[in-house]
Amino acid sequence: MKKLTDKIGFNLLPKTLKTRVQLPNIGKIEIKHKNQCQMYLSTINFLKSYGPSIQYYNDLKINHITDSQFHSPIYTIYDQNNKQIESFEVGTLKNGDSILEKIMGINDQLNANNKAEIKEVTYQEAEEQDLKLQQQ
Repeated sequence: MKKLTDKIGFNLLPKTLKTRVQLPNIGKIEIKHKNQCQMYLSTINFLKSYGPSIQYYNDLKINHITDSQFHSPIYTIYDQNNKQIESFEVGTLKNGDSILEKIMGINDQLNANNKAEIKEVTYQEAEEQDLKLQQQ
């Protein structure tokens, strides 16, 4: 886990990092799509709204690939061992929130005891997390 207040003051954090999205069972998210399809907008919304937080708070990569073969965005989810778990088309998922909800559901299916979580981070929590990390 990276330190929130290390190098970047909490008040200077981008808005996207003040919401913590934790996906503890997922190792990689791969997104493939044709650049100009209509459903591409929900992918951009997902990446702008949640992409920075997902990558910052998890040991997780988001690979964003533009490929003319894919008319509708395809999301492929991998576990911590880089094993493909599920692949889905955006289709009826109309915005970034519904895409995140689907990914969180996949995370929870992998290990129900280690559920996905969305949490607003406060300055006090950031400081407490830094202290815990320094004491380890």
